[in-house]
Amino acid sequence: MVGRRHRRSKVQHVINLLKRIIAFLFSHVGLCALVIGYALLGAVVFRAIEGPHERYIQNEVTTARNKAVQVAWEATFRVNKLDKRKWVDTVYAQTKQFQRRCMWSIRRGYDGKEFGLAAQWTFTGSFLYSLTVITTIGYGNTSAKTYFGKTLTILFAIIGIPLMLLFLTNIGDVMAKIFRFLYARSIRLKYNLILWHKRRRAAKIRRANSLVARLTRANQPCLLFIFN
Repeated sequence: MVGRRHRRSKVQHVINLLKRIIAFLFSHVGLCALVIGYALLGAVVFRAIEGPHERYIQNEVTTARNKAVQVAWEATFRVNKLDKRKWVDTVYAQTKQFQRRCMWSIRRGYDGKEFGLAAQWTFTGSFLYSLTVITTIGYGNTSAKTYFGKTLTILFAIIGIPLMLLFLTNIGDVMAKIFRFLYARSIRLKYNLILWHKRRRAAKIRRANSLVARLTRANQPCLLFIFN
C-alpha cells in the first residue's frame, strides 16, 4: 500500500510538473521563448545542411575557373604560336567546359560569390531564413538548394507557421490592452491639461480682479477729495 501511494504521488508530481510546463509554454513569455528557440533551432539545422553545399558549389566554380586559366596558359606555351586555330580551339573548348560548369553550379544555388569570402548560410543568415519561413514574409533571395533542405523547409513551416500565428494572437491581446491603457492615459492627460489651463486662466482673472479692487480702494480717497 505504501509503495502504491508512493508511485501515485510520483506520477501526480510528474503530471503537475507537465501541466506547469505546458501552462508556461502557452503564456506570453513562454510563447515568445518558444518561437525564438524554434527559429534558433532552424538556424542551426539549416546552416548545417545548406552551409557545406554552398561552400562546395563555390569551390567547384573556383576550381573550374582556375583550371580554365591554367589550360589557356599552358596552351599558350604548348601550341605553336603560328597555329592560331589550334590555340583558339583549345581555349574555346576549355571555356565551354567552364561555362557548363558555371551553369551547373547556378542551377544548384551558386550566386556569384567567391569561395571563402562571402556566404549566405551563416548563423545570422540562417536565422533570418528561419524567421522568413515561419512569418511567411519570404524576404531576400536566400532559399534552400538541397532536396533535404527544401523538404525540411516544408516541415519547418508546417510547425512554425501555426506556432507564430498562436504567438501573434497571444501577443495581440497584450498589445490591445497596452494600446487601450495608453489611449485612456492620453485622454486623461488631455482632460487634466484642459482643467489646468482653465484653472490657470481663472486664477489670472481672480488676480486681475483683486488688483483692480485694490487699486480702486487705494484711489477712492483721492477721488473724494477731487470731487469735494
